[in-house]
Amino acid sequence: DPILRLRTYLEKEKLADEAFFTELETESETLGKRVREVVRAMPDPEPMSLFEHGYADGNSLVDEERAQFAAYQASFADSAEEGK
Repeated sequence: DPILRLRTYLEKEKLADEAFFTELETESETLGKRVREVVRAMPDPEPMSLFEHGYADGNSLVDEERAQFAAYQASFADSAEEGK
């Protein structure tokens, strides 16, 4: 584990003590909690946005998959209309 190795090194070289690691752990927990809160509060992305950020210049296979997925998504709208 590289984190454990770094901690061992810092302790061995007397570059960090237990108080440092305790404070670091507290900061890590606080940061982790905040990140989880922010991520959970994010809105769900639009399903088609999955295809927007893969390639800078586009890709024919991705374009084909985008069209297939759009048709798949549209099929749900069709079945919802039939249920009315």
